Amino acid sequence: MMNLNLQKRTMSGQDSPLNGEKAGQKEAEFTTDVEKPAPTATPAPTPEPTPEPVFVYTIPENALSGMEPDPEGYHESMEAAELAAFLQREEVQTLVDGRKLVWNADIERYPETPVRWYFDETILCIVWQEVEAQTVGTFSEVIIADGSQLRRKISADELWSFAFETTSQFAADTNAVLAFGGDFYYHGRACGVGFYQRELYRFEPVTCDTCYITGEGELLFSYRRQFTDQSEAEAFAKENNVLFSLGFGPVLIDDGVDVTPEEYPWGEVNDTYARSALGELEPLHYLTMNMNCAEPGTPYYNLATLRQAADAMVARGCRKAYALDGGQTATTVFGGSLINPVQFGWEKEISDIIYFASARGGERKMISP
Repeated sequence: MMNLNLQKRTMSGQDSPLNGEKAGQKEAEFTTDVEKPAPTATPAPTPEPTPEPVFVYTIPENALSGMEPDPEGYHESMEAAELAAFLQREEVQTLVDGRKLVWNADIERYPETPVRWYFDETILCIVWQEVEAQTVGTFSEVIIADGSQLRRKISADELWSFAFETTSQFAADTNAVLAFGGDFYYHGRACGVGFYQRELYRFEPVTCDTCYITGEGELLFSYRRQFTDQSEAEAFAKENNVLFSLGFGPVLIDDGVDVTPEEYPWGEVNDTYARSALGELEPLHYLTMNMNCAEPGTPYYNLATLRQAADAMVARGCRKAYALDGGQTATTVFGGSLINPVQFGWEKEISDIIYFASARGGERKMISP
């Protein structure tokens, strides 16, 4: 009997601790004033600042010359450290914008030659010489702010003019920071697909590779027999904003690939001549090169094959490169002065040049936001 009664009491809940806890909880629910947290206001989003517009100076497309460079922008030194220090300036680094320069202070320059450079806010140009394949290699590295600063000049500013000039004379005509012998388009050879001021003036697609310069300053190529009809070339030029073209070649490097041919119709590629090439390292960043012979009696009284010229451009990291007319046309004029020795000893009158110009004081063009 006692066991039965105990079980009944437990089951009825008279002495259950659990029921006691529930009762206490219910009492607390009715007697305790619980404070609820005040709602938190959602912070207003921070407005993003409006980007400041960025402008560059540009040279009008129909201008017959570049803008006048700053006479104080030209420098020359036998000490590489002087240029290395100059390149660390904030305004120079702004234009360089993280690009990796080919030029460096460890380059072993051709004996007794200085390093030369020009800078303003729109262009950096560095010119030096070193031994390349036992010749005098003249290299020019250029960074520009706008594609309009890579330009072409033809004699008398009209096609098929016989008013030829030397590269030095062309440079004076155009305010060129750097002038470079072109393709000598008017030299008794029908070569390539020719555009000048956006107009097609020659269609000989079988004869040579062609280099096109766009309004953005990019180098584009077509290869022999790529176009079979004139309308194809015109459509290509329009689609790619081509301003002018160069007809000599061949293409040496295309998108980082060495495509230099072993045989080619122009330039006596396997013989030794003064060589000339235009290269693109990255957007708005270029390398030009001449390979010329030194004075007779020196160890560098030599000339080069096309293969040697291509090797020089490959070694310096060009992602695109194109061979131009060599021989006496292979000339580099910087700040009005002829820099390289010239084959046969004298500067030849030619029909055209490529040049890089300052755009300071030109038209302003917004590039962002």
